Amino acid sequence: MNGLIDARTDMLLVVENKQVESNCISIGFRNQGTTNVIINDSLVLVPGDKTFSINQDEGYIDRTLYNIKFDGAGIKSLLIVRVNVNLEC
Repeated sequence: MNGLIDARTDMLLVVENKQVESNCISIGFRNQGTTNVIINDSLVLVPGDKTFSINQDEGYIDRTLYNIKFDGAGIKSLLIVRVNVNLEC
């Protein structure tokens, strides 16, 4: 190992109800639409570019399966940003 950790950021735009695997050290959710977004039947992100993020401590990976649901009519747009690492470089 060269002392550096290889990290990659990916972005996923969700526009319909679905499940999203995290498998990352950091994940963020941003409601860009006009309808509420419900994450895992408990967290509600209201419209207006509201955000929520989770960051793991060093050495930990978040392996949560997130259930994304849109509540009501309107524009459905949730941006998910994940930071993944490769610990084998």
